[in-house]
Amino acid sequence: MNLKEFELLQQKHKKSGLSESIFCKENGICRATYRYWKKKQKTQTKPKIDFFEISSSNLLGSASSTAHFEYVFPNGHVLRIPQKFVPLSLKQIISILDS
Repeated sequence: MNLKEFELLQQKHKKSGLSESIFCKENGICRATYRYWKKKQKTQTKPKIDFFEISSSNLLGSASSTAHFEYVFPNGHVLRIPQKFVPLSLKQIISILDS
């Protein structure tokens, strides 16, 4: 099976209205195989973000002690980054919000 074939299979599953386990059983598909391709599809279609664009317009009141940068993720989460931050903590927070 390849990713394209799995996408067609997944469309068939959605149209069937069956649970994943019943669909797999009725179609002679190992449930573990179905889940493997589902996970593989998710990781291949998820865009990797290697760079965040931050412009000066995102900086709110630069003279203020509450000044921060703001980034809105494609999934709708908003991350506000204070001017003084710990880079390692920021990296961990971004990976959590992006998942």
